[in-house]
Amino acid sequence: MESSGPDFNFIHLDTVNSTNSYLIDLLSKTSPTDGFCVFSDFQTEGRGQYGRIWQSYPAVNILASFAYRTSWLEEKQVFCLNQISALAVLGVLQDYLPGEDIVIKWPNDILCNRKKIAGILIQNIFRGSQMQWSVVGIGLNVNQTDFDPSLIATSMRQVAGLNFDRMLLLRALHDRLNHLMALKSGDRNFDLLDDYNASLFGHGQKVLLEKTGGIRFEAVLLGVDESGNLRMNVDGHFQSMDWSMVRIILPAG
Repeated sequence: MESSGPDFNFIHLDTVNSTNSYLIDLLSKTSPTDGFCVFSDFQTEGRGQYGRIWQSYPAVNILASFAYRTSWLEEKQVFCLNQISALAVLGVLQDYLPGEDIVIKWPNDILCNRKKIAGILIQNIFRGSQMQWSVVGIGLNVNQTDFDPSLIATSMRQVAGLNFDRMLLLRALHDRLNHLMALKSGDRNFDLLDDYNASLFGHGQKVLLEKTGGIRFEAVLLGVDESGNLRMNVDGHFQSMDWSMVRIILPAG
C-alpha cells in the first residue's frame, strides 16, 4: 500500500525480506523525494549491525527505511549520517518516554534503561566513487511485550505500560530525520558530534569491550571521533578503534 501526507510519502507493506533491500532496489528504478519511507509490519531477513538478524513480532514495532540524497556529502563526513540517525531516534524516544535513561550505544543502537530499544543500519549507494543515496534503516521496539532474554532488549510498551500508535511514531521519526538532514546539507559545518558524544552510553566511564576474536577488556570511553572511531583509555594508554574491531558489551540483567 502506498500512502502520503503533507511532505511524507511512504509505502506500507505487510511483509518484506528487508525494508533496506526493498528501498535500495526501488532507488535503482525511481528517484523519490528525500525522506521517502518503506515501512513493513514484518521482515523475513531484517538485519542489524554486525550482520545480526533483527528479531521482531509482526505488526507491533517499527521496521522502516528512509531514503536521502547524499551526493553533497564528502566521504570523510559519512559518520554524520550515524549521528543524525541516532539523534533523531533518541529525540523521538525522549519525547515519548520522558524521564527514562535513553542513550546511544556505539555505533548504531539506542538503549533505554540499559536495554536495547532501537537499532539503525545505514547503507550507502554509490555511482563510481560518488555517493548518491543513503538508506537509513530503523528498527524500533514499540509494542512488543517479550524478548529472548539473551537480547537484553525492551520496548516502549514495556517501559511505559502503554500501547503506542506506530504511524504517529513513524511520522515523528521522519520529521526529525528530515530536519537534521536539511540542517547538515544546508551547512556542511553544522556539527552534531558533541551532541552524539553527550548522549553516548558509557562516556567517561569504564565499560567492558570485546575485540574481534573474543578478547574482552575494560576501558574508559573518551567518546567518538568525527570518523566514527571509538576513543578509549586502556590502562592509561589511548586507543582508537572502529566498529569492525571492537564492540561494547552490555552488563547482564
